[in-house]
Amino acid sequence: VFLNGLVKNLSIKRAMKACVDGLPKVRGCVDFTRIQPDSFVTDSQMERAILAILESANCHMFDYSVKVSFGKADVTACCYESDFSKEFETRVGEIPGILDLNCNITVLPDESMENRRACKEIETDLALHSMLQGARIRVSFVRKKYLLEGYVVSVIQKQVAFLSVVKNAKTTSVENRLRLQ
Repeated sequence: VFLNGLVKNLSIKRAMKACVDGLPKVRGCVDFTRIQPDSFVTDSQMERAILAILESANCHMFDYSVKVSFGKADVTACCYESDFSKEFETRVGEIPGILDLNCNITVLPDESMENRRACKEIETDLALHSMLQGARIRVSFVRKKYLLEGYVVSVIQKQVAFLSVVKNAKTTSVENRLRLQ
């Protein structure tokens, strides 16, 4: 079977190919479809959209990095077995302008959830902090250090969040990856 034509996003392209591959008595599928988004989207806009998905409340990934170049997105992240969902790839594939997606998600066993309760307590403390209004901060414990990810509105908020984690966790092993929004 040969597929040819234009589609709106990567998610539709993948679904079409999977549908054809799933048909009985079909030996293969050659996919010549191209993605043509409704409007022009820059790489930085696509990167921000992917980060917004990663930082949303229902996505439980951490230690992530995103790189978009000429519509090709490379996403690396970690999550625990109980939090893993294939929905993330589908949601990223629906972002206008994404031509190709390489997701490298490391699924860690739930037994390796070190300090998860402490991380949740620190997140709650940061969410209630009066100087951190408008910030979205996620705390995780990776490779024997606390990791701050998400976004803040100002450099002062970034420093306040870092110092608050150092004080609450009683350690100086904290990596601050907070972005300015």
